[in-house]
Amino acid sequence: MRLTETRDKLYSIIAHDLKGAFFGINGLIELLIDELKESNSKDKIEKSIKTLSLVHLSSNNAYELLENLLDWIRVQNGEISIEREEVDIAQLLSYSFSIFETSAAKKRVTVNLEPSDVHIMADANMLSTVFRNLISNAIKYSEKDGEINVNINESGHSVTISIKDSGIGMTPEIKDQLFDKENRPQRRGTLSEKGTGLGLLLCKDLVEAHNGTITVISEEYKGSEFIVSLPKS
Repeated sequence: MRLTETRDKLYSIIAHDLKGAFFGINGLIELLIDELKESNSKDKIEKSIKTLSLVHLSSNNAYELLENLLDWIRVQNGEISIEREEVDIAQLLSYSFSIFETSAAKKRVTVNLEPSDVHIMADANMLSTVFRNLISNAIKYSEKDGEINVNINESGHSVTISIKDSGIGMTPEIKDQLFDKENRPQRRGTLSEKGTGLGLLLCKDLVEAHNGTITVISEEYKGSEFIVSLPKS
């Protein structure tokens, strides 16, 4: 019963967030239409381009939220089964970062991915979802000219992936609530990007489905480091 209540509460919150996101997108589109009608100067055109950038950002946020929600529902309903295959961790991370090249470029964030030839037996789609969310957060909470460092370490029968940013970090209270289904902290990024916390819940479920762990080290104003530990097979 408690789990059902928690799910219903999450669905209600997320539905509200999605409605707000699409409402914001529609408002920006209406504003853009008005601006384009009067775009007879360079300043007006530049203003319209900025508005389009906001539309793009809002659209991406809404899509990411919806994608996470659908994945999380499937996990909670037991509809996801692990399909293991040989996965090149560095290659998968590199692909995940490429999705956010534009977002990183806007903040002039430098990404350092250490070369690695580590392979594990895992579900590539699940790990891609985990990396996508962790990378999105690292960029979201990075200041301009920030840095993200990614390291892959192999030890015995396990592999550890560290994604460390130089961003705004978090308070102990926020850190303690990151994986709490009932009290998810909702924070905005350094460019007011929306964060619902659902992505981290999904990451935890997907990592644990692989018999792995996810932990975080963070201090306010000193960045955050998310550490994913996975068995090789």
